[in-house]
Amino acid sequence: MASFLKPEMRKQEQKLGLEMRDFILKESALAFIEFEDPEEIMDRLAVQGSVLSEMELYTLLLYLRESRRLKERFAKQKENYTLIYEILDRGVVDLKDLNIKFLSLFGDEGKLKDNASRLLSELRRKIHTFQRKVQEKAAKIAHEAAGEQIADNPQVAFRNGRLVIPVRASRKNQIPGIIHDQSQSGQTIYIEPMIIVELNNELRQAELAERDEVYRILREKTEELRPRKYDIQMAIDSYHHLDILHAKAIFSAEFRCELSHRDSDGFLLKEARNLELQLKREVVPLNLNLSAQIRGVVITGPNAGGKTVTLKTIGLTALMNQAGLLIPVEMADIPDFDAIFIDIGDGQSIDGDLSTYSSHINRLKNIMDNAGKDSLVLLDELGTGTDPDEGEALAEAILTHLTDIGAMVIATTHHSALKSFAYNNDKMMNASMSFNDKDLAPTYEFKAGIPGSSYAIEIARRYHMPENILEFARKRIGKGREKLEKLITDLQRKIHRYDSNLKGLKNREADLKEKSQSIDKMKKEISVKYKKADKEALKKSQVFVQNMYSEFERTIQELKESQASPAAIKKARTELAGLQSEVSEKLDKVEESKEQQLSIQKLKAGDKVWVKSMEQNGIIREINQKNNKIWVDISGTRMRLDIGWLAPHRKRKQKIQTTVTSDNSFVKYRLDLRGKRMDTAISELEKFLDSAILSGLNSVEILHGKGDGILKKAVEDILPSDPRVKKFQMAPVEQGGAGITLVDLNK
Repeated sequence: MASFLKPEMRKQEQKLGLEMRDFILKESALAFIEFEDPEEIMDRLAVQGSVLSEMELYTLLLYLRESRRLKERFAKQKENYTLIYEILDRGVVDLKDLNIKFLSLFGDEGKLKDNASRLLSELRRKIHTFQRKVQEKAAKIAHEAAGEQIADNPQVAFRNGRLVIPVRASRKNQIPGIIHDQSQSGQTIYIEPMIIVELNNELRQAELAERDEVYRILREKTEELRPRKYDIQMAIDSYHHLDILHAKAIFSAEFRCELSHRDSDGFLLKEARNLELQLKREVVPLNLNLSAQIRGVVITGPNAGGKTVTLKTIGLTALMNQAGLLIPVEMADIPDFDAIFIDIGDGQSIDGDLSTYSSHINRLKNIMDNAGKDSLVLLDELGTGTDPDEGEALAEAILTHLTDIGAMVIATTHHSALKSFAYNNDKMMNASMSFNDKDLAPTYEFKAGIPGSSYAIEIARRYHMPENILEFARKRIGKGREKLEKLITDLQRKIHRYDSNLKGLKNREADLKEKSQSIDKMKKEISVKYKKADKEALKKSQVFVQNMYSEFERTIQELKESQASPAAIKKARTELAGLQSEVSEKLDKVEESKEQQLSIQKLKAGDKVWVKSMEQNGIIREINQKNNKIWVDISGTRMRLDIGWLAPHRKRKQKIQTTVTSDNSFVKYRLDLRGKRMDTAISELEKFLDSAILSGLNSVEILHGKGDGILKKAVEDILPSDPRVKKFQMAPVEQGGAGITLVDLNK
């Protein structure tokens, strides 16, 4: 039997666990320090006149600091983590100034710093001075003793906390001092020289003075803390509470635990996992769904099929829930049990003179005496260990009693009579563990509503039991029993096949759904990319045409050097203007295609809309929801239109007006790049080819000179991939040779 938190406290702890789990998943895990147990320290602090040690005082100060830091961290996000902040807000009083002031007196190891007081600083300086003098003097004496063969080596040693010189026993009288020890062989005597004795005495006096000063400081600080012992205890409790919450939340996040929601009077576990098994291997989740009317479940099936594991999973899950923990399920609706009673295992005891059956009866007697309407009772192998007929009768009586008082009872058994008993009892239900009859292997899947077969003879055949033995056993079962077992076996076989087919169909359905979603996503992405590319291309075309038009106007002034006629110039200008207008119109169409589709349910009389076919704005006067027709006023004319003809209201774009003028100038047919930088030369070459194409020239000349051949190479690298160029070649010697490239243009 186990007892639990009160329902209100349990629900609060689970909500806190959810908040902390969400914090860990969204932010990060917290760092909690492992402290010395503060209970004894707080007991000492409560005694008037007591003085805390350095480490005890330091521990309390660390608790105050860490709890304050937690409060400051969650104060920044208290809207998101309200419950956690409430714990810290109630439990952590603002002692920041006192905390910082006291902590400044301590080092990282919990020892008082030298500057804890002026006197302590002076005493520790004095101690360090004496220690140095003692070491230096001892080292000098040891070195001299070794040189005079009084000692074997120039080393010093410690005996009884004093610095001593290892001296040969035969020469011990040559160093005046106090003998503290000798070696096991008796050949070495450890002597503290008299001159060092005096220095050590002075050192010891300084150390005693230091101890008294440390005690004075600790007594003073303990007295300052004593009035705040309640606040300190609250801070410690809050820190411990969050430490436990944090540990539970880490566990919940790792094992994907969830909160049980009490939405009905039944008992629901969806995809519940046994954590004891999950730590060792992959587990088959348990799915259990009991209505409020069902108070008992009888689970049957073969040995090693998972019946006992199912009981343990139900018990462990319910126990975790009642203890205020999140539970390893996908979804759960667990009743508020006031106690859980368990009878699992044989409990056999030689010393206690208890057989398997006797131990079961002892536990069952305790359950009968204490279980109530809000209890959960889990019974393994009910009715075994005694005569089968009597065991079945006793099992029926126990199940009847427990369900009559309203307890929730789940039992496993091999007794066939209990299957019929559960079937004929409105408060009870049969269940089984699924079994693959082909290879006689358990699947560990829980099946509600269907009794199970033990498969005893089939499993015995698998292990090569003689066939005559099996045939004899089958005859002993009886025809009625054999029929029932065959019926159950056949039913389980069909259920197993149905489940396999259903699982396959669900997998195919999920696969098709995933592929359909993927296709829809790809279609949307392609559509968006296409529209975006179309719009960007048209915009680039518009910019290109505008740039070409500007370049065209500039080059008109230079046309006198060429032989182009005014009529050709006028024709080129007209074609350029037409191209610019066409690009603008296509850009408008792209914008129109991106317009949001209107919903007739969101429209109302008086709304302004755009009529696509007329390229005008209108005002809605009337809406007919039945036939999806809308009356629109367009410049005083009422028209009945379909919703597909309309788009959101927009400002009409002004059409681009292009004026074509004529000029008597001529386009030049030669480009001189000599003396120009590479980037400038390439830019001018691009513009020159554009102008030549727009002017209708068939061929041009590019003068780049010979020199180092850099410009010539750049021109020859660009021209082969330029769509405007039909072919190019070096000019004949009489026309300039390698310094000029002749280019034929595409028409």
